[in-house]
Amino acid sequence: MTDKQQGPWEITLSGEEFERLKQDERFWAVLTLARTVNALRFVQVAGISEKDTPSAQRQRMNSFLFLGAILYEGLLFARSLGEHFSEVPEFKEGFGRLFEDKAVLSFSDNTLRKLRKKFVFHFDKDMAPEAIRGRDLSRYAFASGTDRQTGNAHYRLADVASLYYLFGEDEGDCEGDLQAWLGDVIRKTTDLSGRFGKAAEELIAAAMKRLGAGALKFKDQ
Repeated sequence: MTDKQQGPWEITLSGEEFERLKQDERFWAVLTLARTVNALRFVQVAGISEKDTPSAQRQRMNSFLFLGAILYEGLLFARSLGEHFSEVPEFKEGFGRLFEDKAVLSFSDNTLRKLRKKFVFHFDKDMAPEAIRGRDLSRYAFASGTDRQTGNAHYRLADVASLYYLFGEDEGDCEGDLQAWLGDVIRKTTDLSGRFGKAAEELIAAAMKRLGAGALKFKDQ
């Protein structure tokens, strides 16, 4: 088996391996990290759409918002992984380098933290008045949909208000600056999600190998 092999694969645990790992804190950490990766991949796929319907716009916007919140939580948890894996090369090269990146830490502790706490994992009632105060545009799209069926609507202003809140209160009409800022935040979030996902999956593979369990097998073998 080589790293170049492709095709359907699986990792299984024998009953004996599972009984041994159940009491191992390192395995608990691996499971928690794997759950984080599952959530990360879910929201990434949820935002993929070539359509420009209101519901597709809603999916893309909320995929970005939830991605940021999951990254914040994931980074918080990943900081604890050093307790078990600080000497593992994959940890040093992955999360170790992330935690040495001051730009990543600042972005997480500020933008992603606010996003997670105010309107993704919590719906803070104080967010809306703070977000829309001082906004003065000629027209605001509150909601739209392709038909009147339940589930097709996108309450656009609610999502845009979240972005206003993140952007901060600037004087006057800042729509142009908001677009530039949003593009930068999306770029940073996308880049961080790629780095986090790679670091997590490489550490999971290395950790399982060190735990002596769950050999990867291709299904056609």
